[in-house]
Amino acid sequence: MPASRPALSYDVFVAPSKPAKAPPPLVGDPPAWDPITSTLIFGARDAVLVDALMTVREATAVADWIELHDRQLTTVVPRSDR
Repeated sequence: MPASRPALSYDVFVAPSKPAKAPPPLVGDPPAWDPITSTLIFGARDAVLVDALMTVREATAVADWIELHDRQLTTVVPRSDR
């Protein structure tokens, strides 16, 4: 019988949308970037972050969020489409 492996879990952080620099619309909401996400994949002790965010404000928020999971962040995997 193979050795049992600890289960993996994940959680998704959704950053708030950011205002876009564009002329205001005649009707509707002001222009904004769509919210972006980071995913934390974690086991019993360690975690991997997929897609660190772009701004200092977002990085601070996601770091605080990771700390709530009480895991050791071992790897950050950046998005490949930037």
